[in-house]
Amino acid sequence: MTFDPDTIIHKFDESYSGFHFYDLSFCIPNYLDGCSIGVTTSIRILHQSVGQTNQQWEINRQQFVRQWGDELPITLPPPYKELNPKLKSEPKVTVIIPTKNNLKFIKDNMYSWRNNVIYDNYEIIIADTGSSEDVIKQYNEFLNDKVRLVRYDYYNFGKINNDVVKNHVSADTELVLFCNDDIYLLNDALSRVVQIYNENENKVGTIGIRLHYGDASIQHNGIIFFRDAENNLRLSHRDIKKTENYATGVNYNSLGNTGGFMLIKKDLFLSFNGFSEDYIECLEDVELNLKCRNQGLKNITVSDAVAYHYESVSRNKIPGGDERFMVDYQRLSLFIRENNIKI
Repeated sequence: MTFDPDTIIHKFDESYSGFHFYDLSFCIPNYLDGCSIGVTTSIRILHQSVGQTNQQWEINRQQFVRQWGDELPITLPPPYKELNPKLKSEPKVTVIIPTKNNLKFIKDNMYSWRNNVIYDNYEIIIADTGSSEDVIKQYNEFLNDKVRLVRYDYYNFGKINNDVVKNHVSADTELVLFCNDDIYLLNDALSRVVQIYNENENKVGTIGIRLHYGDASIQHNGIIFFRDAENNLRLSHRDIKKTENYATGVNYNSLGNTGGFMLIKKDLFLSFNGFSEDYIECLEDVELNLKCRNQGLKNITVSDAVAYHYESVSRNKIPGGDERFMVDYQRLSLFIRENNIKI
């Protein structure tokens, strides 16, 4: 391991005894504070250590977990490029983020907007669905003239987002962007999706981006339907779980995009009366995408705009998620049949 002493922020932690975890306890705080970490495979070294653990290893492991456990797991981000899109106009965007007691993730979400988004003409509405008062008080850290709070005492994804759009967005809002609280932007995805909207204004339905799980594998790169071995219609995301060889361009003929990060024209959204409020767990976003396509509009997935979606922290918190999903999937299947939707 080599490093530039002029760029590191943290020195080695001398509280670790022996030969274990001195390296991780050096790398992680420097990485978290902005130092890049790289690995080269062009230098070959034979390391003759047998690699056995011992009592001191276990002591140091416990110390390490106490010190850095809240930051784990840590993975290097997926490949992405910085964006500097040229915009012919900057229509007003309202970003809607439902949340409940996910303070760490909503804070990180806010941080990622502040540090990655150059686009200026937007507002964020945090739709809190029943957080504790202690959590609510800590929202003051990021509430300002661009970020405001609306409170609810229930959770229904479709109903809450519909209410925000109908009753709380600014009058001059042209576009609404639905965003989960566990999204963390890696580049200026907002400017990029607005650029795509400007270029396709009269023929676009929804616009989404490439999303990665916390382990850097693909969570979403567009919605897909496929037939299983029994010829049953199934739903998934393009490139799901891939860590390489996934799409990185713009798909102008995407089936649709997840409501975890989805841009749509406000008037178009309201023309559908918003999301269907009949779904229990999910899939109201899929129905909305299919309605757009049924009107001859294009759903577009912009795969060079990138974010993390730590979906595991926001799904299946309440037991019975699989059963609720199957009920919702049957409802979506009925919608497809009744409306003669072509997949």
